[in-house]
Amino acid sequence: MTINYKILVRFWLPIPLYIGLIFFMSSLSFIPFALPKITNFDKIMHMTEYAILAVLLARAVNSAARPSSLWLRLLICVGLVVVFGSLDEIYQSTVPNRQSDIWDLAADSLGGFLGSGLFFLIINWRRKKTGGKTQDSVVKPEPTTLAGP
Repeated sequence: MTINYKILVRFWLPIPLYIGLIFFMSSLSFIPFALPKITNFDKIMHMTEYAILAVLLARAVNSAARPSSLWLRLLICVGLVVVFGSLDEIYQSTVPNRQSDIWDLAADSLGGFLGSGLFFLIINWRRKKTGGKTQDSVVKPEPTTLAGP
């Protein structure tokens, strides 16, 4: 079995780092900055936060899952975002001065759908425009093996 470390670092490593940032922010009893006085601004933040996660997931899934169905890749990304959003809301319910909210999870899920959906729309548009040759499909670094010489 060969592992391509460049693809692993480029596409997969940002995901656990970003999830760690999400859970770190969720562990704070108080948000360290003032939120604007805009109705439902926290939902906009949740949607944006999880749209970014969805784009990171879509990049990674897209790097590994060709030529699988676009709908399958989208379903995988949105499903993972919903799972991580659910775990985050459960975790927040255990943090003092924080609460779990089903509407936050709804915003997380919508962000996941919009982020991954937009990513795959752009990827498909670029592939059609360039005849199937895009920068993301050209990256083919040399694989390294786990076995010795």
